[in-house]
Amino acid sequence: MKITLVGMGMGNPDTLTRAAWSALEQAQRMIGARRLLEALPPHFGGLRLEAVAPQAILRLIEEAPQEKICVVFSGDTGFYSGTKKLLPLLKACRVQVLPGLSSMSYLCARLGVNYEDAVPVSLHGR
Repeated sequence: MKITLVGMGMGNPDTLTRAAWSALEQAQRMIGARRLLEALPPHFGGLRLEAVAPQAILRLIEEAPQEKICVVFSGDTGFYSGTKKLLPLLKACRVQVLPGLSSMSYLCARLGVNYEDAVPVSLHGR
């Protein structure tokens, strides 16, 4: 079973990487938070299923082992992301991780500032 974890940047299709765009266009099943699924272009024809909790996502993946499945996450898949809890549950799958723009990268670009000496800290959900 092959699963693609897609970072959607700021949740706007304009911030998707080309690789993410291609994976989502080919997906038969897309799983993620409602706001991210709603932000995807309508021509991405796969079934859209809402789930955020890792166990709920896993159940939806296991329902369709033969389908091309993308799980969407906001921001970057490696920067304070839900991928951290989901990846260990997908050991029996071939997983491709496609990062998106991190909120830190995006914010600093919008502000026109450098972030190479920044120390990231998250208070989200804490």
